[in-house]
Amino acid sequence: MINQEDLANCLVTIDPEKFHNNIRKVREYLDPETKIMYVIKSMGYGHGLLEMADLALQSGLIDMLATATVEEAVSLRQNGFQGFLMILAGIPKKALPAVVQHDLVTACYNLETAQTLNQMAKDADKVLSVHLKIDSGMHRLGVAPGSELEFLLEGLKKLENLKVEGVFTHLANADEADEIVSNAQLDLFEEAIEQIKAAGLSLRWIHAAGSDAIIVSRRSHYNLVRPAALFYGYDTAEGEFNRLKLEPVLRWTSFITHTRRVKKGETAGYGGFFQAKKDSIIAIAGFGSSDGYLRSLVSKQVEKNGQVIIRGQRAPVVAICMDQTLIDVTHIEGVKTYDEVVILGKSGNQEIDVYELLKRSGTSVGNVLAAISKRPLRIYRSFN
Repeated sequence: MINQEDLANCLVTIDPEKFHNNIRKVREYLDPETKIMYVIKSMGYGHGLLEMADLALQSGLIDMLATATVEEAVSLRQNGFQGFLMILAGIPKKALPAVVQHDLVTACYNLETAQTLNQMAKDADKVLSVHLKIDSGMHRLGVAPGSELEFLLEGLKKLENLKVEGVFTHLANADEADEIVSNAQLDLFEEAIEQIKAAGLSLRWIHAAGSDAIIVSRRSHYNLVRPAALFYGYDTAEGEFNRLKLEPVLRWTSFITHTRRVKKGETAGYGGFFQAKKDSIIAIAGFGSSDGYLRSLVSKQVEKNGQVIIRGQRAPVVAICMDQTLIDVTHIEGVKTYDEVVILGKSGNQEIDVYELLKRSGTSVGNVLAAISKRPLRIYRSFN
C-alpha cells in the first residue's frame, strides 16, 4: 500500500527526541519555581500545531500552552487539549463566543471587548480568566501604566464574569545583550504591576520573557516564561552562540526531478531569470515557493542566494517557481534524478541551518520556519 511519505515531493522531518532534549535544557536553565508556557503559534513555527503540542505535553515539563490566534486554540481544544490555553493576540469579534465555549484565556487591553466577553460569559454561567496586556514600549497591543491602565482597571471591577489572573508584556529588543531597552520596559511593566496590586487585584501569573529574554534577561522571567524558538533549537540572542547546546529539530528535504544542460548565455526559469555565465548543468528539484521556500533567498546575484546540499556538496539556487526550483550543480559529479536535496539540515559534513537562511533572506528564525507551508509532509521521527 502506498503511504503519504511515498507521495510527497518534499518532507519536513521533526525529531521528537531532539525536541524533548531542548525542552529539558530550557527547563534546567530556569529557576525551579518558574513555569513554562509553550507558545505554539504559527503552526508550531512550521513544525505542526497538534503534533508539537502532543510532543511538548509528553515531555512532562510544559505547564501551559499559548497560541497567537483563536483558530489555533480552538483546534487544540477540538483535538483534546483541556489544560490552560491562552491566546496572545487580538481576537475577531465574531470569534468571542468560541473563547467562552472553549474556556480560553485571553489578553485584556480593551474595555469594550472585555465588556462584551463578560456578558457572553455571564450568559453561559462561566467566569473566564484574562491576563492584562501592558504596553511597556513596543506600542503594539496593550495599555500603558497610569491613566490608561487605571481606566481599564476601574471598568474591570464591574465585570463579575472576568477574573484577572495575570499580567504580561512583550519586549521589543529582547535579543540585545546590554538589556538597556529591555530594562526600561521592565521598569514600566513593574510600575503597572504595582498599580494593579494597588487596585486590589492579586496576580497569579506575571510574564514578559520569550525565547531571547529567557536567555538574556533573568530579571524578565518572573514566575512564567513563553519559549518557542528555543524549543526548536534556536538561540538568537546576542552573546555566546547556542549557550544551552540546543539542536535543531527540523530537517527539510526534497529530491531531483530532472537535470538540464544550459549553454553559456542561455537562460532558465520564468522570464529567463537565470542566465548561464558558462556551460552549466541545472538540476530541477521538487519544491518551490508554494512549499514555503522564501523568494527573498533567490536573486540574479547567485552568490548571494540560498543554497542546498546535494551529494554532500553545496549548490546555489538560481531560480524558483511555485512548485519547482532550479539549482546549479555544474560542480557536482554525477547528479541524477531522485538524488536527495537537503533544504534545511545536515548531509555529510555540510549543513544548511536557519541562521544561514535568515542572514541571506534578511528575516528571522520565526519567519524562515513559519513560512514552510502545509504542503510539505511532516513526519515525526529521528533523522540521525
